[in-house]
Amino acid sequence: AELEAAMSKSKDTFIAKPTAGSQGKGIVLARKWKDLQTLVQKTQVAAEVAARPRGASDYVVQRYYSDPLLLDGLKFDLRLYVIVTSIVPLRAYLFKEGLARFCTVPYQPPKDSNLADACMHLTNYAVNKKNKDFQPTECLAQHAEGSKRSASSVFQQIEQLHGVGADELWAKVSALAANTLMALRPGLVEYYVHERPRPLHPVGPKGFQIVGLDVLIDSELEPRLLELNANPSLSVMQPGANLDPDGEAMEIPLVLPDVVPRTPSKGRQPSKEQRQLATDPSDAGAAGGGGAGGAFGRPASTMSP
Repeated sequence: AELEAAMSKSKDTFIAKPTAGSQGKGIVLARKWKDLQTLVQKTQVAAEVAARPRGASDYVVQRYYSDPLLLDGLKFDLRLYVIVTSIVPLRAYLFKEGLARFCTVPYQPPKDSNLADACMHLTNYAVNKKNKDFQPTECLAQHAEGSKRSASSVFQQIEQLHGVGADELWAKVSALAANTLMALRPGLVEYYVHERPRPLHPVGPKGFQIVGLDVLIDSELEPRLLELNANPSLSVMQPGANLDPDGEAMEIPLVLPDVVPRTPSKGRQPSKEQRQLATDPSDAGAAGGGGAGGAFGRPASTMSP
């Protein structure tokens, strides 16, 4: 009812995304409530049955940012990566590089006649790679060209065109990432304390989470969070000689499957450094587990709450 009221009172465009979707599948742009009624009815039916039918999914609906910054007349967004190494204290590090994903159809503000043009409004690689105007990047030297570029090259182009330096843009992105994780933190603490209780000890088993942030730069050069991916893709399309039997570029994992955290063998005593860490209250619970208190770590990080 609230969504219907909001859409009836607004001239904005809304975007509906399946919560379990990926690669742009199932995304719908709509300006009128009647255009989303089918999706709403499907999710309501699925919620009423005990066992959901295969393929049923919930949707999240957002207002669509209709005034993005354009480069070469194309809409783009950034996939940036944050590694969360601790919940107590909350510590995370922003990787100062990423991917800029470009649409392949020149952008126009959304209207009834172009809402279905996915290659104009959606930056997903899986969507745009099928377009005849998709421009692959053949080697590292071309990281500033094509339909998928490095974030650093895009920031450099923005600085040349608009006079805003890369450091300023990274500072804004850092604040956005920090605020996003701070908003998530209470739920994470509750989850680890109540739903999956585990001992909080600095020499206990360690873990980390890699998070993918999809960020859009608007026409005022402000970063806007589009979505957060808890399980972002960690592979790249390798051009050149690495071709599969069908002649397509192969996916190469960025994280090898056999690179996993190791815990001390049974009966092994902690080292002197570990014993010192265990008695240092400033870093208690620094890796793994839940709890309360703490802030973002500063070393090698551009993030601040």
